[in-house]
Amino acid sequence: MRFLLDPWRRIGARLYLALGFAVLLTLGSSAVAVYYFERSGDLNHRVQTEAEPALDASWAAAREAERLLSLGLRLMVQNAAGVSTDTATASLERLESYLTAASVVPALLPPANEVHEGAYALVGVIDQLAVYQAAVQDNDVAATELGGAIEGLSIDGESRASLRRALLASDQAELDRLWDQIAVLPLGEQVYAVRGQQLALRAQANGLAAALDERSVALEDSVTGLLATARAESQVILESSVRSFDEGRIILAVISIASVLAATLSAWLWVGQGVVRRLSRLSERMRGMASGDLETPIPEVSRDEIGELAGALGGAVGASRAAC
Repeated sequence: MRFLLDPWRRIGARLYLALGFAVLLTLGSSAVAVYYFERSGDLNHRVQTEAEPALDASWAAAREAERLLSLGLRLMVQNAAGVSTDTATASLERLESYLTAASVVPALLPPANEVHEGAYALVGVIDQLAVYQAAVQDNDVAATELGGAIEGLSIDGESRASLRRALLASDQAELDRLWDQIAVLPLGEQVYAVRGQQLALRAQANGLAAALDERSVALEDSVTGLLATARAESQVILESSVRSFDEGRIILAVISIASVLAATLSAWLWVGQGVVRRLSRLSERMRGMASGDLETPIPEVSRDEIGELAGALGGAVGASRAAC
């Protein structure tokens, strides 16, 4: 085993080993820097191209959902002017485009689907409300026209009063009670039909209001979930980016400190104590020999270059003593 260990005891081999270790630390720190730089860059890229656009799209979807909710509430108001189902369709299309943009983040796909389903269900109720309002307006116009026609009929006052009461009946039961009185009168069947449709629409309004409230609550809850998930995902990616940067900085600092410590210890323990000190002692011994002092002890002999020089010096001293 000695022939394997002896080459590593040479000063040159140790110098190469120390330089190799320094190069290794440098390469390690460079590799760590490149890795964390690339990782931080990727995370920042995700923040800019995924998290932030998805969060913006989620907010845009939330605003579009609010427009749908407002449209539904406006349709619940009698004689709502300027309200069209085309508006709801266009709003739904914009909402779908925003949800598609938000779904680029996989975690946002489930809540985005929930928002889409809720919006689609709400638009269905809005369509029913639009049909309801159109029917209400048509019946109101028909009732107004009938009221004018009743005033122009050539009938007695009691018959006219019966038609008026039927046209203003508060419920279907009252209208049915008046049917026997108006059935034989002019416009009696029209009055019964128009008022019956108005009363049926009034009953339908309660069901539509309940459906609108249910769909609105479901849509609001799904939008809240979408926004919460978008904010959470954006925060997670941002924190990962910051954490990656901090980790890389700490590891680089540790490697730098280790490099400084290794260089310091190598310079002090090996170069200072093992090389410089031994060369100084050997130099002193050679100066002593040059001045004629052959009794100065020779430094210890080792298997490196300095040891060989010390051995050669010891041989020269021995030869000089023998010659004397």
